[in-house]
Amino acid sequence: MDGINQVSKLVRIHTMNQITKQFVLGAHWLSVAFALRNYTALQLAMEITVKNGGKIFEIPFILCEIGWEKVAMAANAAGIKEISFCHLWPYGPDGKPVCGDPLGTSEDVKMALATIDRIIEAAEIIRAGGIEVRFISGPTWGGLGKEYSGDKNARDVRVVEFLRQAGDKCKKAGLILAVEFLRPVEDKVIGGTVAMVRILQLVNHPAVMMHFDVFHSIECGEDLARSILYALKFIAYLHLHGDGRLAPGQEGDKRNWPSIIDAAKQIDSGVENIPVVSEPFGQQTCEEEPALGIGLPPMLPFGEYLPLAFGTLRAAGLPLAA
Repeated sequence: MDGINQVSKLVRIHTMNQITKQFVLGAHWLSVAFALRNYTALQLAMEITVKNGGKIFEIPFILCEIGWEKVAMAANAAGIKEISFCHLWPYGPDGKPVCGDPLGTSEDVKMALATIDRIIEAAEIIRAGGIEVRFISGPTWGGLGKEYSGDKNARDVRVVEFLRQAGDKCKKAGLILAVEFLRPVEDKVIGGTVAMVRILQLVNHPAVMMHFDVFHSIECGEDLARSILYALKFIAYLHLHGDGRLAPGQEGDKRNWPSIIDAAKQIDSGVENIPVVSEPFGQQTCEEEPALGIGLPPMLPFGEYLPLAFGTLRAAGLPLAA
């Protein structure tokens, strides 16, 4: 954590001349269910998001089964302006990667890059339906929860190489690959803000930036405001929720939201209208995929969670785009 402890020496605190950053509120499909099979449920979740001031809706790429034309149709019907994709590299019960692994065999890497191509194709379909797509977010550095053997430095080289290749594809498609570190039980490769920034510095690619999730930062034992300040130049995407993914401001959430928002307002990555997505794992999600709910308190119903979360963030001073 030495890097973060030196943050006061590295960060220029903006004064009254600061140009206020603006953010866009959004919600996540995993707050509703796991697999996305129901068009009506998707449109309803989007409508609830819009009702509470949200403009962006995040969808797990590999869990969507209804077709991307229908996703765009639902977004238009509900008033959602933007779709973002989240993606990770899971392993199946047979021990094989489902859609590739950047740190696997050469065939696994080839499959992972082909999956990036498929996500880009989905983005083009949604754009053709009149909905904006700017981001692929998530832990795109390697297999979810997978332990890798061998030298860490050699592994980091492979991560950097993959992210550069994926970044080239995203740049050509007008997308940003927003890379996320996870909590220790799921992330055996990166492990926190300082390590994530180091990887991104090595990648050094304009289309490869950082997705910062406060839940994972808390689980890594970090100071949230200091971590955000440390990563100012890299953050393009935010997941903001309280302790255990509770709604900001909910009983049991102990986060200091004014200090977190003050840090977020200093983000200097060059990305406009940075998404701020709250991502609780809803009851149906945890019933479909029990591993997601382990160690987490029960979530409020989606229609109760969003107004509390968004209201707390607004009250803490989050400046929103018109």
